[in-house]
Parts: sequence; structure tokens; C-alpha cells
Amino acid sequence: MVPPALAIFVWLLDPERRETMRRRFIDGKGGPLERWIWKFAYSKPLAPEDGIVGMRFMTVDQYFRGEGAKPGPKYLNLPPGAVDRSGRPDGEAGISWERLALQLHQAAWALVQDPEYVDALRRRIGDGKAPAMERLLCEITEENSRKPEAWRPKKPVAFVSEVPPWLMDPWAEREKAMLERQADDEKQEALARQEAPDKQTATTAAPPDEPADLDDPVLYTRES
Repeated sequence: MVPPALAIFVWLLDPERRETMRRRFIDGKGGPLERWIWKFAYSKPLAPEDGIVGMRFMTVDQYFRGEGAKPGPKYLNLPPGAVDRSGRPDGEAGISWERLALQLHQAAWALVQDPEYVDALRRRIGDGKAPAMERLLCEITEENSRKPEAWRPKKPVAFVSEVPPWLMDPWAEREKAMLERQADDEKQEALARQEAPDKQTATTAAPPDEPADLDDPVLYTRES
């Protein structure tokens, strides 16, 4: 069940419905919902227009392609089948109301920043056909200009590496070699324990000659 405050925007997570609404906005047929989407997109103090504040993990190629600034998972460089620190496959995060709100904000922001829609809106404002939207955009600009610097959107910090950080353990190779040596030693000890009873059995079956006891009487024969 979605909180009532977010229920009206759930369609933003449906690609088909989102595309339908995008076309309506481009054609100037969005009505009051167009203004609500703009307000909702700017309603978070740290709106996600420049990405999620925090750390994003990616490869060098992904960084230069600008993928780190786009909405997406925290780890962009997870190999297939890998798991993140939460133990969930492919970096999948648990569903929470906070995460749902963030996803809705990201979708709303992507919609109001769509280039085709922005061009159409600019033409409508220029032709005097969208006075309500023109007033709303002026209000949003004024409100954002009064936000403290700490509240303004920030880009995430990019951690560039070919593999996730927990796979970049400098002691991993040494630990692996140590474990292999330990396993080899245990194998040798097991073989030694198996060979010990066989040697003991062989010793019992064929005991070595014992030296004569010095206390035993010795018989001398007198020579004639």
C-alpha cells in the first residue's frame, strides 16, 4: 500500500503511463497535474536532479560516459551474479517509503527536464499560452534561490574502479596463498596419519634381532 501523499504520483513508475503523460505535457494538455509534477519534482530539499548525494561506484568508462550522474543503483560496476554488501543480488536495495519517494522524485525530475517537453513548454510560454506555468516557474526559481547552500542539490562522489571496493583487498592474494598452504599442510598430516599404522604393523610382524642379554650364563667347554 502506498502512502496517500504519494499515491497520486505512482503512475510515474509505470513507463507506459509516464510516456502518455509526457505526450500530454508536450501538447499542453496536462492541466493542473503538470504544475503538481513540477512542484513535486522540486519539493525535496536535496532534489535528485544532480544524482543521489553519497558515493557511486563505477568503472572509468562509465564515469566518462556520464552514467554516474544518472539515476540508478549505487554500484554500477558489479559483475554478473555478484552481490553488494547488503547481500542482495546485483545491488538491489530493499523497498522502503523513503526509497519509493526518491524513485518518484527522480521520475518526476526526468519528466520535467525532458528536452522535447522543455522546448514545447518554452514555446507555449513565449506564445502566452501557459501563464500558470510561467508564474509557477518564477515561484520555483525564487524559492530555490533562497535555499541555504547546504540544501542545494549536490552530485554524488564517484568512486572509479574496475571492481567493487570489497574485491580490491590488497591482502587477498596473500591470504589466499596462506589458506592454500594451510590446506596442503593439513593434507600432508592426514597422509602421515594414514601411513603410521601401516609402519607399526610391519614392525610388529618382523621385529629386529635383539642383542644377547649379558646376564645369561655362558657355557665354556674345556679343551683337551
